[in-house]
Amino acid sequence: MSEKVVTAAIEEVMEQRTTLFIAHRLTTAARATKILVIRRGEVLETGTHDALIAANGPYATMYEAFTSGIMSDTFD
Repeated sequence: MSEKVVTAAIEEVMEQRTTLFIAHRLTTAARATKILVIRRGEVLETGTHDALIAANGPYATMYEAFTSGIMSDTFD
């Protein structure tokens, strides 16, 4: 199944109910209305994509690395 099909299905489900998902792809996480950044069981920050980018914390650092191609999309 392609990523495009999965993304479309997730978006459809999210419109109808509260949805909890774990995403390694930051482009997927960016679609959420609330994002929690968790490292080693500790919540480092929480907020919307825009708020976390503006806060310039761990999420913003990861997102910048991911979108600039420094980080692979599989986080190997």
